Amino acid sequence: LLTTPGATRFYRSSGARAAQVVQAHEAAEARLEWLPLETLVHSGAMADNRLRFDLEPGAEMMGWDCVGLGLPAADAPFVAGDYHHRIELAAGGRPRWLERGHTEATDRDLLDGPCGWAGRRALGMLWFAAGRPLLDGRREALLDIARETAAAHPLAATAGATAPQAEVVVLRVLAPRIEPAFELMTEIWKRWRALAWGLAPCP
Repeated sequence: LLTTPGATRFYRSSGARAAQVVQAHEAAEARLEWLPLETLVHSGAMADNRLRFDLEPGAEMMGWDCVGLGLPAADAPFVAGDYHHRIELAAGGRPRWLERGHTEATDRDLLDGPCGWAGRRALGMLWFAAGRPLLDGRREALLDIARETAAAHPLAATAGATAPQAEVVVLRVLAPRIEPAFELMTEIWKRWRALAWGLAPCP
């Protein structure tokens, strides 16, 4: 289980782009939990956040990524700059899931429209991935847990779970702030941990 000692912060830029790059290669039969604290994108930042995980056959992982635009609690909205994120998962040497986003502070349709951030400023993604296709019953059980937990949460209207590939289950959630998104992802992670690996949660 890997985490971070504090939030990742992208501050206002004077011109140069900032980047964080995380790459992990997971050996056969290994188990990885990548559970960092949030990424905070300050107004005026120009930032790239790239994650890549390569899983050998038999490897499995759970991971999450949660980003907040601006600092709503400090009345410091995201009104300038842009943020790129990219999450890649490969299984057995083959690309299996790619999540890409480009958010510009001036793109009000994206930030406030119903097909984008819908006025929220926190985006969370939680995933379970395997180096080989998950058995149908196991994949459906992981999906059911995510959907049941999300349906009972205050963020139910802006959360959804899918299985974009046979090796991957993904939950996405939009929230007004980071904390409720983490609360939902943590509840699902705890239940996934018990179901998939027989391990007690350790928040």
